[in-house]
Amino acid sequence: MPDQQISSERLQYLETLSNDALLEDLGSALFENDAGGFARPPKAAELIERATAWLKDQSEALTIRICGSVELRRLVENEPANREKVIIKILDILATKYSGLPLATIGELLSRSGVSSYCASHWAASRGVT
Repeated sequence: MPDQQISSERLQYLETLSNDALLEDLGSALFENDAGGFARPPKAAELIERATAWLKDQSEALTIRICGSVELRRLVENEPANREKVIIKILDILATKYSGLPLATIGELLSRSGVSSYCASHWAASRGVT
């Protein structure tokens, strides 16, 4: 099922997973994209390490895309408790740049930190607040 057509059930399922399980899912997709498959199945720790490194490497690009969305900011400000809508909006924002990756997993990981917290410095800078 493409992430862009994610179901409520899938989002609810992702919400039940631990951060490590989400990182393993992302790491597995990254390994598959990098290697076109596995020479040997990577260990869970390798998947988590790969996903964590990717998120760190993509941090600036993710922040610019996600926090630069006026629609997402309005959604977070007007409906802060609606995780599902926030994650779906993140999927929409990331779909073109990160196709082939588990976008719902990425959205869940980012939403766990709280989009308001994640984007606080970016949004403050855009208002001219330091």
